[in-house]
Amino acid sequence: MFLVRTGVPERDGPGLRELKKLETWRAIREAALRLIAERGYEAASVDDIAAAAHVSRSTFFNYFATKEATVFASGWPPARPRGANCDPPSLSTARSP
Repeated sequence: MFLVRTGVPERDGPGLRELKKLETWRAIREAALRLIAERGYEAASVDDIAAAAHVSRSTFFNYFATKEATVFASGWPPARPRGANCDPPSLSTARSP
């Protein structure tokens, strides 16, 4: 294993990218739960949820396959998000070379 010194200290936790993904996932889920509680499941559309979370419809579907998935999610996505460019963040301190 080769170490490259960049002058930037190594992080012990998740990086900014992983934190932003987790923040987006939480924002979508919280918006969905709030709107469903206020309006009912049928009246809360994916478009409404995305708008409330300040994301696009396509971003919603990168994180959740269906509206139902927002209700039954229990933590950072238990399954890989549907979007090709969206890898679940690793919340461990392990780093790959």
